[in-house]
Amino acid sequence: MNNMVKKYKTKNGQILLITLLVLTILSIITVSLVILVNKDIKQVVSNDKYEQSYNASESQLSRFLDKYATYKIPAITALITDPVLGVGCIPGPQFVDKTEVTCTFNNDPNLTSFKTDTTSVVIDDLKKLDAYPINKDSAYELNLNNGVSGYNGRLDISWDKQPSAIDFALIYSDSTGKERMIRDVYDFNGIFFSNLGGTYSSNNLIHPFDFYNNINNSALNTSFTISKIKGLNGVPKTLRITLRMKNLNDSTQVTVIPSDFVTFPIQMREFTSTSFDSKDANPPVAKVQTKIPLYPQLDSFFDYSLISNIALTVGTGSTPPQPP
Repeated sequence: MNNMVKKYKTKNGQILLITLLVLTILSIITVSLVILVNKDIKQVVSNDKYEQSYNASESQLSRFLDKYATYKIPAITALITDPVLGVGCIPGPQFVDKTEVTCTFNNDPNLTSFKTDTTSVVIDDLKKLDAYPINKDSAYELNLNNGVSGYNGRLDISWDKQPSAIDFALIYSDSTGKERMIRDVYDFNGIFFSNLGGTYSSNNLIHPFDFYNNINNSALNTSFTISKIKGLNGVPKTLRITLRMKNLNDSTQVTVIPSDFVTFPIQMREFTSTSFDSKDANPPVAKVQTKIPLYPQLDSFFDYSLISNIALTVGTGSTPPQPP
């Protein structure tokens, strides 16, 4: 009899334990499902708010691009006096290397479909070329015409991916007003470069440009001084930078920094539009950015430079001179 009572109690205890265990598991599953559902709801709401913010950023940005994404308006400060787009725009911090204008808007939900209520558009006129993407066999025409004697200082040029070579073409105006060109090629892996005491420099008997760099990884950067370019006898106007790359449809981002920002002209205009909902404690922020050159750009697909240590002639089928 006692054994039967013990077995009955043991069995009840096991059932109770199993019941508690099942209830615990069900509770955990329920809580997990609630958390996941809430997380999904928050994610959907966040995505919806971000999409609204992105649309607001893109819409406001396009208004400025339609009128001010052009080299025909040389200074973005003209925006401040614009009777339509200039409303809400004030001068931003002024630096030696850039001029800034900041425009802030309230997206009135009664007038627009945007739930996002705040958009800020910052427009910078930059004197340096800042990580500008250049496609294979395409060129960027760097403006050197400052309206006086042209920019004659040093240029520090870098890129984020090693190209096969970089073509440089300096266009200058001589004493008679004619435009002339001096060309050179920077090819870090070429035979016309040498490592002298840790400083990479070009063979100046061949190169008109005084390529030099004391940075270890000179495959991704170089420097030269405009006034030291051999054959320059006039006022520098532009510098054409053309990327030569082995891979099809490749590109690299190029940065050009002058040693003297005071005499260096503005090179590019950068538009950055940011939108968010100020009523939200942790709002998703949507940013849209674009950059445009502030100088007319040319198609230079068939524009190549050639460096040789022998004289080249254009003949009528005759055998060209052979290297020694």
